[in-house]
Amino acid sequence: VKVVVTGGLGFLGQELAKLILQEWAEVTELVLVDAVRGVVSTELETDPRVTMLVQDITVPGIWATLIDTPGMSVFHLAAIMSGHGERDFELCMAVNHHAFHGLLEQCRAVGGSGDDPATRVHLTIASTGAVFGPLATVTDTSKENPETTYGTTKAMAELLINDYSRKGFIDGRGARLPTVIVRPGKPNGASTSCYSGVIREPLDGVDVVLPVSGDLKHAVTHYRTIVAGILQLHRTDARKIEAVLGQDRVLNLPSFSVTLKELHDALVMVVTEDAGPLPASQLGVVDFGHPDPTLDKIVSSMMNAITSDRAALLGLPTSPPLPDCIREYISDFWTPPAPKVVGFIGCGFMGSGMIKNLATKGGFTEVVICNRTRSKADAIAAAVAAIDATTANVRVVDTVAEVGAASEIVCICLGSEDQTDAAVFGPGGLCSTLGKSHIVLDHSTVSPKYTAKLCAAVTAAGGRFLDAPISGGPEGAAAGTLAIMCGGDPATFNAAGPVLHAMGATIKLMGGPGTGTATKLVNQLLVGAHAAASAEALRLAKQLGVTDVDLLLSVLDKSWGQSRVLARCGTFISEVEREQKPELLHSGGAPMRHLLKDLKFVKAAASDVGVRTPIVNMACKEYEDAAAAGHNDSDISILYNL
Repeated sequence: VKVVVTGGLGFLGQELAKLILQEWAEVTELVLVDAVRGVVSTELETDPRVTMLVQDITVPGIWATLIDTPGMSVFHLAAIMSGHGERDFELCMAVNHHAFHGLLEQCRAVGGSGDDPATRVHLTIASTGAVFGPLATVTDTSKENPETTYGTTKAMAELLINDYSRKGFIDGRGARLPTVIVRPGKPNGASTSCYSGVIREPLDGVDVVLPVSGDLKHAVTHYRTIVAGILQLHRTDARKIEAVLGQDRVLNLPSFSVTLKELHDALVMVVTEDAGPLPASQLGVVDFGHPDPTLDKIVSSMMNAITSDRAALLGLPTSPPLPDCIREYISDFWTPPAPKVVGFIGCGFMGSGMIKNLATKGGFTEVVICNRTRSKADAIAAAVAAIDATTANVRVVDTVAEVGAASEIVCICLGSEDQTDAAVFGPGGLCSTLGKSHIVLDHSTVSPKYTAKLCAAVTAAGGRFLDAPISGGPEGAAAGTLAIMCGGDPATFNAAGPVLHAMGATIKLMGGPGTGTATKLVNQLLVGAHAAASAEALRLAKQLGVTDVDLLLSVLDKSWGQSRVLARCGTFISEVEREQKPELLHSGGAPMRHLLKDLKFVKAAASDVGVRTPIVNMACKEYEDAAAAGHNDSDISILYNL
C-alpha cells in the first residue's frame, strides 16, 4: 500500500505517520508532504519506507507526482488555519479550496472514475468545527454556517468529498478535529494555539499572556486520540462506512469541553500530585486578564461543545481524562528547560574537568566558578577560553555568595564537610543567596548525617537540593563519563538533568534525599577494599616471580578477579615497575586522604545501622597506617610500596 500524508511534516502529520508505520503492516511506501520541514522524529528519518518532500501543494501539476497508484491511500491534513486564514483570504482559498479540488481531480483520474471500487483512491480529510459557526452544542447533523474563511473552505471540502464519494470517484471520509492538546514546540498560526500554550509554556517556565478568555468553553482532545481516530476511520471497511454514515461521509471526532482556566488548574494538579515534573512554584505565570476581542470572536465561532454519536457507532477512540492528557504530553515530549547560568564551587581534581564539560557540552551561557585558591579557577577559565570561542563564558568570582546570586543551579564539589560548611553556612555563604529558583547539587562524598543537614538547610532557605556524589576519578571528570548517583525528588532530578548530563554518562536517581550519598558510600567501600586488595595481589605476584604486570593484568581482565579499580591501580603500578620509580605513587589523581576520609564515613554509617564491616575495617587500618607514614597525598595505590 502506498500512503501520502499532506501536512505530513507537522506535529499531527508526524504522529499519524508514526502510528501508520506501527499499525499498518501492508504499507510499503509512506510519502510525507509539507510546505516546510521542521524537526523530524528519528523514527521517521530512519525508516526506509518514508519519503519526505517539501512542496507547495498550490503549484500546478504537483498532485500528478504524488497521486499515481490506483487503490492508494491519502490523508489530507494540510491547511491554512483559522487566524492565518482570516488574515490572508487569497492564500486560504488557494490552499484549502483550489489545491484541494486539484487533489480530488487527481484521485478521480487515478481511480478510474468509479468504474472499479478496488482502484478508487482512499482519501481521508481533516475538517473542523469552524464549519458550523457559533453554536452552543454541535452535533453531526448541525447546520453548517461558518463565520470564518477557514470554516467556509472546510465546509466546501466536506461537500466535495461527499459528492465525489457519492459518484464513486473516490472512497472519501472526513473527520472534524477538535482543538488538539498538547502540541509541543512553538505556537502555530491557529487561533486556538493557546489551548496548548496554557500547558506548554508554563511547564517550560515561560510566562504567558492568553489571547482568549479564560472562561470560554472550547472542544479539545488528546493528540493520541486524534491520530488514532483518523487512522481507524480511514481503515474502516467501506460497507460499514456506508451503513453508518450514508452519503454524509464527515463526522465529529470525540472531544471534551474545557476552559483555559480548567486546563491550567489541571496542570497545577498534575505537577502537585505527581511530585513532578517540576514544583508548581516553578511554573510560568499565566495572565488571563488581556484577551484579544478578535481572537475571542473567532474561537467562540468554533466547536465549544460537541456530540460525536456517529464516531461512537464506528467505535472510534475517546480521549483519556484531562490530567492523563497532560501526563502523556510530559512523557512524550516535555524536557526540563535548561538553566542558562550554572555555578560551580570547588576547582580541585574532579571539579576542573566537570567545569570544562559544563562549559563545552552543556549549552549554557555562563558558568560561574569560585575556589579558595583563585589561581586554580583562573587557570580553568583560561583553559576553557582557549578551547573554542563558542563555549560558555567561564567567569571567576571571589565569593560563594556571588556564585549563588548569579546562578540557577549551583554545583558543590569540595573535599571535606568542613569546607562545605564554610561555603554554605559561613558568612556570605550560599544559603544567604538561595531562593525558590535555585537548585543545589552536592557532588562531594560526605556522611549521610551531613547530607541530611545540607538538604534541610537548602530547603529552609527556599532552594531545592540533590545529593549527587560522583565516581569515575579525574579521568571520568575530564571525559564527561562520570557516574552520578542522585538522591532527591523526581522534579528536582529532572530539572537538573541538563547539568548532570553535561558531566556524566551514567546518571541515576536512586531514591529520596540521602540515597545518592548512601550509594556513593557503598561504592567507596568497594573501592577501598579493591584498591587494598589490588596492591596486595600485585605485590604478591611480584614476589612469586610474575614480574610482567601488564601481562598479568591482561589475564586478570578476563578472570573473576577483574575490577575497574584493579585496572586503574594496576596501570599505575605497571609504570612503577617499568620505570623502577616507586616514588611515582607518591602523587596521583586519586589522593589517598580522600579515600580514607570516605572509608571513615562508611564505617560510621555502617555502625549507625548495625552492619558489620570487617573487610573495610582492615582496609581502613592499612590506609591509616599509610597516612601516619606521611602518605596522605599519595595515590590510593600507595599500599603497593609499603
